[in-house]
Amino acid sequence: MSFSVIATLAWRYVTSKSTTTIKTMVGICYFSIFVGTVSIALIASIMRGFEFETHKKLQSIYPSILISAPENTTLAHEAIQQVLCKTVSPYTCPTAPYLMTEALIHPGTTDDPTFVVTLKGISPQKENKVTGINTMITPLNVLDTMSKQEIILGKNVVEKLSVSVGDTLMLVCNQTKDSGFKDAQLQSIPVTLAGIITTGISDYDEYLLLASLDLCYEIWGNDCITHIGVGLENPTHEKKVLELIEKNIPGVEAYSWKKLYPALVSALKLEQYVMFFILLLIVLIASMNMISLLFMYITYKRTDIALLKMLGMETWQIMLLFLLVSLIITSASSIMGLLIAFGLGSVIKVYPFISLPDVYYLTHLPIKLEWYLFLKIFLSILGMSIIASLLPLQTLKKLSSTETLRFE
Repeated sequence: MSFSVIATLAWRYVTSKSTTTIKTMVGICYFSIFVGTVSIALIASIMRGFEFETHKKLQSIYPSILISAPENTTLAHEAIQQVLCKTVSPYTCPTAPYLMTEALIHPGTTDDPTFVVTLKGISPQKENKVTGINTMITPLNVLDTMSKQEIILGKNVVEKLSVSVGDTLMLVCNQTKDSGFKDAQLQSIPVTLAGIITTGISDYDEYLLLASLDLCYEIWGNDCITHIGVGLENPTHEKKVLELIEKNIPGVEAYSWKKLYPALVSALKLEQYVMFFILLLIVLIASMNMISLLFMYITYKRTDIALLKMLGMETWQIMLLFLLVSLIITSASSIMGLLIAFGLGSVIKVYPFISLPDVYYLTHLPIKLEWYLFLKIFLSILGMSIIASLLPLQTLKKLSSTETLRFE
């Protein structure tokens, strides 16, 4: 018997008028799988949104790849950048040199209090090519016009100093950058607060001071670069670019921005997998209703089954028929659930009305709707439906068509 005939019979069984009990069970199966599908699709998309937006947030602050010099040394950044241009040019990777060191800052009107800050020397023109911090600075586009004597401070530093944009501050630096406290040669430099950066990350907002590399060169000389940031247009090239850097530039440490937040990256990935697994278990429990439904269908249709066997239909074909009944109900409920989840997710994405507490790096509930994630959910639910259907289908092997027709 052809598959089309079997599929037609399965469709007739699902859509035909049945007893109230079977109709109720079909409704329960449909609704339970529908609710489970909506739940798993929304939660999985939200967890994916958390991962994506958190990565995006951190990648807007840090370059995709960082190259650092060994401890207490500097980088020959011009030579390294030439090597980078030759080795990773197929991946169109922009670069930006950095200086990372400690410094002191206090208002220009007083010597007290003095705050310790992390001074990050940047090239304003190159910084925009490897990070997105320009969008986090107020006033906007400050980096485009930033002069040598201007600095940018983290939001919390500004609040502690009680200063505002345009005020004069004193930047206190150790001229011999690698010397200890006893041998420090302090130099005070008047600077102007040109902007305030707000990232939402405490390490930046409480301690960061952005200064032009021209000012750093004036203090420590041209040989003071400690890091080089490498930007990637396509994050999937990260591993390949790291391998090229390690192969062609020995003696330096190259690492992904993810190394700076290993616990956070691992936690986001683990939460996504664990939540997906737990929700799949919920859908599996919902699919257990399919066992009861198929048992009822087989009992209710046992005369039809006997007749079909007498007409030459094999047992495996009858098992396929009832498996299609299960898949039709599961497919209809899961597709409807995915459509509803996509609609609700679109509303959350367009109108982010759910605010998050300050413990998160994000201000509103994120969500990322991806077709392959929905396809994975759909296939997983179908797979669980097949697993749940195997038990009742085994009873078809024991069903005697002769006895059934004799007593019906």
